Amino acid sequence: IRARLPEMPAVKAERFMKTYGLTGEEAVIASADHEISTYFEAVVKEGAAARTTVHWLNTQLLPAVRERNQELSDSPVTAGRFAGLLKMLASDEINANAARDVLTQLFESDESPEAIVEARGFKQVSDTGELDALIEKVIEAQPSAVTDFRNGQGKAIGFLVGQVMQASGGKANPKIIRELLTKKLG
Repeated sequence: IRARLPEMPAVKAERFMKTYGLTGEEAVIASADHEISTYFEAVVKEGAAARTTVHWLNTQLLPAVRERNQELSDSPVTAGRFAGLLKMLASDEINANAARDVLTQLFESDESPEAIVEARGFKQVSDTGELDALIEKVIEAQPSAVTDFRNGQGKAIGFLVGQVMQASGGKANPKIIRELLTKKLG
């Protein structure tokens, strides 16, 4: 009889911690009910990172599904489409803000996340040549922030990263900007 019973949430949470390396809290979220746990495992099977899946499922997808008075199983955001979005986020093709916009589009369109990113121009700029040009402009335009950074004021780097992000229309990869700025301003 026990073999035919569905896996209990506590047992499933334990399995998720062992199998996927989730924290206790993440495992509880992912195993909260059968629908969520089935969806979670399907997304991970499609190649998305387990911890990112739990985070985005809990903070972005489930609230969006509830807001639309839907069930996860009735949502147009299939496990495959959600995994595609999360894989683009993990590979730095898009940033978190773009990923949220793409998620909204996934509810309104049957396009793939990749097609949405391409059509809407959400792809993140990681080309160092292109970013170097933007960084040079910002350094010239913000000499006081450059001086502040060189004088040990750590907050100045955040300001400069923000300026480059603004100059790129929000498409620049902030991790790469920070690395390039730090190297350049040494």
